Amino acid sequence: MLATSWLPTYRNASLQTKFVVQALVSTLTLFVVVMVLVLYVQRRALLSTVEVSGFEMTKIFAFSSVPAVATGDYLMLQHVVNGIASEPRVLYAMLLLPDGQVFAHSVARERGSHYRDALSQRAAAAGGPLLQSYVRPDGVAVYDFAVPVYVLTRKRAIARVGLSIEREMAGITRTGLSIVFLGLAALTFSLVWAVYQSRKLARPLEALVEGTREVVRGNLAYRLAVRSGDEIGQLAAAFNRMAEEVAATQGHLVEKTRMATMGEMAAMVAHETRNPLGALSTCLQLFRRRAAGTGEDAELLDIMQGEVRRLTDIVSDYLAFGRPRPLRIEPVDLPELIGGLLTLLERDRQVTRGVRVSAVFDPAAGTIPADPAQFRQILWNLLLNAAQALEGDGELAVRTAARDGWVDVTVADSGSGIPAATLSRIFDPFFTTRANGSGIGLAVVKRIVDEHGGRIQVESSPGAGTTVVVSLPRLTPSTTPS
Repeated sequence: MLATSWLPTYRNASLQTKFVVQALVSTLTLFVVVMVLVLYVQRRALLSTVEVSGFEMTKIFAFSSVPAVATGDYLMLQHVVNGIASEPRVLYAMLLLPDGQVFAHSVARERGSHYRDALSQRAAAAGGPLLQSYVRPDGVAVYDFAVPVYVLTRKRAIARVGLSIEREMAGITRTGLSIVFLGLAALTFSLVWAVYQSRKLARPLEALVEGTREVVRGNLAYRLAVRSGDEIGQLAAAFNRMAEEVAATQGHLVEKTRMATMGEMAAMVAHETRNPLGALSTCLQLFRRRAAGTGEDAELLDIMQGEVRRLTDIVSDYLAFGRPRPLRIEPVDLPELIGGLLTLLERDRQVTRGVRVSAVFDPAAGTIPADPAQFRQILWNLLLNAAQALEGDGELAVRTAARDGWVDVTVADSGSGIPAATLSRIFDPFFTTRANGSGIGLAVVKRIVDEHGGRIQVESSPGAGTTVVVSLPRLTPSTTPS
């Protein structure tokens, strides 16, 4: 009942309290077991020594009594009895006849008495060495040894010696008290040590609890100090990694939600704009056919047609960003795809006039699993941006490389570079530094790369050009290792 009532209290106690209680219970249990074993072993050893010495003394008494018993020499027998009784631990020595009569006794007045008690009766009837124990009315513990006295083959008497075992019992008591005092000292030390260790253990756990509360409150920048390499240190390091992953996941979800919202808005605007643009383009084409487009009128028609095409391209970018289609993964030949895009880019002389284009392909990075159309869109946007950044003079280099299960496609230009303040925002939807840019191209590139399970990195600084590295796994996105 007591254990049942204490169980809820123990369950709700702090870890430090549980540690101290368990340490005390363990120490106390070990102490009790050791004390019981030590006392048992000591008692058995001491009493076994008393038994051996008592039988030896009684046998000597019986052997020495044989001549006196055979001749009936009482004086000689009393001399032997007195000699045995002179030992400090001997309480009495007697020679008992088979009928219970005392033939000789260390207390002279007992001679001739008849002992009828059960102890004496068993001793008188003993056919061999016999040990009996009892406690006197004054509380003294006694070992009674009995050895038959044979003359030739006839039992003529029984030699009895009573030994006090008070000295042995006192020794056992002293040992028990010593063990108790030693146990109390050990228990005190165990208590102090358990409190110290529990505090040492509980302190980092309390810090972990506080860190968890901070993360729950939204403080994802909270970190624990890792002060050791043991399990506590590993736990703190794991907490820090978890907090970093939660922060990254939250940022990713926020960004994904923001992108989805902006995508829906862009798709809605693009959808509502596409039809009027289509109608406007058709009207311009009809007007060009009917009118004799010469001079200033023809020039204005060309400008209007060009702007309509530009608006149509922007609308297409908005739709691609707002309503992406599912991936259709198949093997893509990188050299063939990149070579075709470079050829197409070089034909646009307005973009590539004065630009020196080079390509280096790693044979180990020949084929990757990807959506051909969407991956083509990635590379085309990157190549077009790089060419436009050169402004008619500079170098544009494309490289492929294979490494550790990944394939890298690098697009580098020697243009003016991107300022640090702008570099962190280049993948934001609708952010652009060009007057005629839509701000959608790189956002679409980032989304497609993410859907392929890849990574995109940009390195740039003013005056040093820009390098963009797209890394895609050599496995399909569904089986890409995290």
